[in-house]
Amino acid sequence: MNFQHRPRKGKYALIQFCPEPDRQEFLNVGLILMVPDAAGYARVDFVDDPARIEKIFGGLSNRYFDAVLSSLKNRIEDKFDSNLWFDFDEFIDRRANEVRITKLMSLRLDEDLDVEFDLLFEKLVGTKKKRLPKPRARKELKEYFSVHRVEHLLDRPSALHLDQYDVTVAAPFAYQNGHYNLIDSIRITSNNAESMREAGKKAMEGQLLWNDYALYGARMVVVADFDEQSLEFQRAVAEHFEMSKVKLYTFEDAELLVDDILAHASNQASTV
Repeated sequence: MNFQHRPRKGKYALIQFCPEPDRQEFLNVGLILMVPDAAGYARVDFVDDPARIEKIFGGLSNRYFDAVLSSLKNRIEDKFDSNLWFDFDEFIDRRANEVRITKLMSLRLDEDLDVEFDLLFEKLVGTKKKRLPKPRARKELKEYFSVHRVEHLLDRPSALHLDQYDVTVAAPFAYQNGHYNLIDSIRITSNNAESMREAGKKAMEGQLLWNDYALYGARMVVVADFDEQSLEFQRAVAEHFEMSKVKLYTFEDAELLVDDILAHASNQASTV
């Protein structure tokens, strides 16, 4: 089985705003990125405020701008949740005149998908977008490995298709220690419904990965951020992951994972 990293193929579209369509002047205000071979990765985000639009068009209500884009974001995310393969062309053709979405365009993705999204957003939309209080889970994981100087020892695995279940599983990092460990990260927030959905998805992927014998011992390793949740919730997630054959670390005890990565990297080096 070849676990070597290959660049992923994604598709993106720009969200453009124009309160006066007759002028045919549109400004980029948002970005959509979809990566089908990365466990259905899909993300949409918008500019922080309408300052640039106000400068060009003048007299724009912040409340109106926020309402239009918030409504559109909710509709797109609902589509992502229900079916990543919805008819995108039909969806964009139904947009209101003041907002339009470009046709999907292809691009190659070589780095962490959230990092790639942020870079593309900065390049094409340009305006500072809203910053989350904390980095996204995968970005936090990448930074953690970088600080502990093990990032260069990790594989960047391609998405793995589980033929038995017709399911694709993806993770940003992997390493060998007798198993081929796909390493991913999740954030368990104070929103219980959202957190259960996130944890349940990883548990299911891990269980299916473990059961698919064609992958020669591949398994899921998850590093989780539980800062916003109770110890009871954390214990429940840990028990669920254990039953699903998923190895769980928190960022507080992830040095154990770093030690294992270093130990097996040294073992492999000594056998070369």
